[in-house]
Amino acid sequence: MRLGLALALTLATVACSSAGDRSIVGPRSVPASGGAPDVERVVDLGDLSQLPAKGNLSTAASDGRFVVGELILVEGDDFGRLPTISIGGRPAKALARTKAGGIVSRIPTEVPSGRIAVEVSHPDGRGAKTIEVQRFLATASSKSVHLALAHEDGRLSLAQSIDVAGTEDLCFGHDGRVLYLAQPGEKRIKAVSLAARGGPALAQSYSINGESFVELACRADVPTVAVLSRNEVTFFDSRVPSALSVSGTVALPVDSVAATLSPDGQSLAVLGSQENSLSLVSLSTQKVVATLSLMDNETVPLLRDLVFSPGGNEIWVLSGNDAGAVVAGARPTRVQRVAVHGISLSRVGDAVIGLAAVPQFLAVSQREAVMAASTIRSTASPATLLLTALSRVLPSETGSGGEQHRSSLLRFDLEGKASALVEGAYLISRALVSHNQRWAYAVAQSPKGLVLLHTSISGGTPKFLELDVPAANDRTKAIPLGIAP
Repeated sequence: MRLGLALALTLATVACSSAGDRSIVGPRSVPASGGAPDVERVVDLGDLSQLPAKGNLSTAASDGRFVVGELILVEGDDFGRLPTISIGGRPAKALARTKAGGIVSRIPTEVPSGRIAVEVSHPDGRGAKTIEVQRFLATASSKSVHLALAHEDGRLSLAQSIDVAGTEDLCFGHDGRVLYLAQPGEKRIKAVSLAARGGPALAQSYSINGESFVELACRADVPTVAVLSRNEVTFFDSRVPSALSVSGTVALPVDSVAATLSPDGQSLAVLGSQENSLSLVSLSTQKVVATLSLMDNETVPLLRDLVFSPGGNEIWVLSGNDAGAVVAGARPTRVQRVAVHGISLSRVGDAVIGLAAVPQFLAVSQREAVMAASTIRSTASPATLLLTALSRVLPSETGSGGEQHRSSLLRFDLEGKASALVEGAYLISRALVSHNQRWAYAVAQSPKGLVLLHTSISGGTPKFLELDVPAANDRTKAIPLGIAP
């Protein structure tokens, strides 16, 4: 009896000690290093949104899966008081320390998908452990949201579908671990936690003004979600991704058609339809600070989409035909360059994209590419630019034949040079550039239904992933598409 009791007390003491080891403490309470770091394990913390200032760090949501943006606990020996941590070759921050010396960090955006190293180092040496990280790509049909895994070699594999109807737009939050769904019919934004225990799952829901909804705007590393309506924009603070809070609403002087956040998160650029204008909204002052007319003497809406340059010093605006504009005469497809100088805008040039008869959407890499200085001719050169376009045979000009379903995905530069990465008898909607700027992704409607496609930025044979979802009845409506940063 005494031996059994002693053993039970010993086990209880070990268990309490283990739980105590994971309590958050200040840097001075962390044990000093006695040699090179030894990384024993990396624990995912699931959909934990906020770290406690002190006390026990819960690992109850851990399931052994790691996703971009997720909090992790790195445990082992001899980490010391001031270690350096890198994840997937990217520098990471030590957000907190545990009593046993463990490090709480976050998987950075832009890490490679697949197997990566979590490394701890200090002057006495380094240690590492390998984990496997998932990056999600998402689209939506009328009744479901579809999640695919985006692999580092460009492949897509279907992960799961979530039964949630009425999603008109979606975007990934600033750190990639939450997906936001706009459902204007319900006047709601719904959040999907990608790091939830057991796999992605619906989490919180937030009220929005669903009247005249246009789109969502999110951006890597910018903790803001913008909900664009026709005559106003509402900003949500997403620093705690699972607990959005309204940070302001700004009335717009124009009927808006598209918006994009700046790389520094200080501005939102908005296109006005009837006025063919570009407006700049300051997030700090919650005001429209500049408006610029882009299509002189034009009486029909021609502006289609816009993006900030990766460096944030320019806005690139897509304009051209749609089925209605052709009635008043066809216009060339152009991409205008607008310089941003603080709170002022000025036109600095444009390029005609001859291959795109009926332009739809723009896509650009969200970060500046790393290139040798000798290869950079201008601030625009490093960016990978894509656009989607319908073929020259417009839907309004034909009956129900196959030609009305042709479209293309183009890569182009700001001198007007363009090449088709994908073209065929399907309707390509939105496109995007992978985090490593090697792959182009798009969503399309084929005769068989909804498909995701990917192809190399440098060209090659595209690959298709069928989603087993019928094509929408309204073939002119944009299909949402997003990827974790």
